[in-house]
Amino acid sequence: MKKILFLIFFLAFLVSPLLAFGDDPYDPNLEIEYQWLDDAANETEQVGTYVAYLFDFGVIIVGLILFGALIYGGFVFMTSAGDPGRRSEAKRKIIAAFLGTILLLGFYVLINEINPDLLQVSVEEPEEIEYPPLPAGPYICNFDFPELDSILTDYVSADAETRNSAIQLFYEKLKERDSDEYCMEIKTPKDTDFGYLTGSNGNYFVIPELDGGTPTYNYGVIIFAEEDGLRKSKAKGDGVICYVSTGEVTGGEIDTGFYMKSVAPIRLKPDEQGWVYLYEGYNFNDEDDPKNNEYTGGALKELSVPLGPGSKESLMTEAILGADFVCGMMSSFWSSDKHHCGIRSFEIGEPAPVFAVFKTDDGSYERCNIANNNFGDLSSLLPGSIIKGNDDLEGLTQVFKFNEIHLIKGYLMDSER
Repeated sequence: MKKILFLIFFLAFLVSPLLAFGDDPYDPNLEIEYQWLDDAANETEQVGTYVAYLFDFGVIIVGLILFGALIYGGFVFMTSAGDPGRRSEAKRKIIAAFLGTILLLGFYVLINEINPDLLQVSVEEPEEIEYPPLPAGPYICNFDFPELDSILTDYVSADAETRNSAIQLFYEKLKERDSDEYCMEIKTPKDTDFGYLTGSNGNYFVIPELDGGTPTYNYGVIIFAEEDGLRKSKAKGDGVICYVSTGEVTGGEIDTGFYMKSVAPIRLKPDEQGWVYLYEGYNFNDEDDPKNNEYTGGALKELSVPLGPGSKESLMTEAILGADFVCGMMSSFWSSDKHHCGIRSFEIGEPAPVFAVFKTDDGSYERCNIANNNFGDLSSLLPGSIIKGNDDLEGLTQVFKFNEIHLIKGYLMDSER
């Protein structure tokens, strides 16, 4: 009996430090001011503190249970005189409580004295995701994208954090679109059903390349008012209504004035040297070509047009080309005051690729005939005014119809380069 009472009081002595509300059981300030969760809900560094709180509370609760088990076992033992079964059961409970107390005390000493770092739980703020650059190229969207301009402005910012936020916002806004709305990169010529590109109905924009953080806009687009516009503009005919863009377009800034039925991407080569040669005669002024003899009013003229590094394009108007290479429109028909007026062959020099968009103003829109290779005879591409009523010149092209030539240093992305 005395041994049992001694064991109960000894265990109570062991458990009592665990029941103290403080690191020092003899500290007169025994109460820890536990911080409420709603006071620091947004402070991730408090998570480790709450883990320590939970540990303290857990030790206290387990200690109380063990203490209660000791009291209960002692009570049963003292009231079980004459009942060996109850006395034996009470002993087992007291021994179990004793062993549990020893384990709890050992665990408590291990955590608080031997290795207190086990409770030092720290939660760091997750690092901001660093998004890869957006794929450079021309894009079209078939929905209103009012944030696009500011997103692309931030995207070309020199500040990496601002650029990263712009990329994140770009993808977030794309997720918010309806199921029938989409943005697509224009990689090859394709037909579209976007209608007008005015910003409210759809957007065309260019994502630049970021070479060392510096944006370079090396892409453009030709928009056509007909399906399969690129193929039709490269075949002989009156041309296809078109709109050419090689600028830094950030969305909703172009208005073609017509429905977009097809589109062709352009890859620009501004850093290379390019050349275009324009000839007054057929077959690049070949003097042996009998057709050229009909136009001799002296030596056949030749014009070389350089497109130096740093330039993307050159717009050759009648004022620049001069009367020897462009014949004007008189009244409602194209004509010339001399037979040898006009360009009859077109040649692309090296090394940079260059193509030409011959533009004709039909009074409402510009029509395009596109030459992206050499033409010894532009009659196979451009419409012309045919000479009639002259036995010597009957059937020959007097004037090819165009108002200006848009020379673009780059290539149409209809094949791999």
